[in-house]
Amino acid sequence: MSSVPAPALDGIGSIRDEAWFYNYFSAEQPQTILPSRLKAEFRMPSYAHLPEEERRLLAAYMGSLKVKDWYLYETKKSEYEKLTGEPYPMVKGHDATPEN
Repeated sequence: MSSVPAPALDGIGSIRDEAWFYNYFSAEQPQTILPSRLKAEFRMPSYAHLPEEERRLLAAYMGSLKVKDWYLYETKKSEYEKLTGEPYPMVKGHDATPEN
């Protein structure tokens, strides 16, 4: 198995909430919730086999990984480009990260 870069998790809780993560971790096929461009052997495995308490704990942790608004733009940009393979669309009239 060749090396695949791990996804950046900083700010992921600012993009998705705890309930989303719980559903994702509970899915038999996580790619039905969040499609992946990766080859099958590199895709996120299902955690549906874990006890509910452990999936809830994972979801709570992932949901807690929040960032300040000034950093959120970069987090969203990175997530979009990773998932789509396309450049992040710029908001009309904005060509830089937000000031706040």
